[in-house]
Amino acid sequence: MPLASAATVDEVAAARKAQPAWAALPPIERAGYVKAIAANIRDNAESLTEIIFREQGKIRDLALGEVLGIRQ
Repeated sequence: MPLASAATVDEVAAARKAQPAWAALPPIERAGYVKAIAANIRDNAESLTEIIFREQGKIRDLALGEVLGIRQ
């Protein structure tokens, strides 16, 4: 990552260090975390849609579909 900041490099290093502990969790526990993340995305779909709309210039319906994982 030649253009990465020192903070980004530190974040990647932290993720690599944390990965073995994540992998050691039972799949059902990892699934619980993933479900919580998905719920958080759904709860914030409106603001995430607005970000995509403004940053990428997509129409709102397509941006919402991207947030919610709807194939269009």
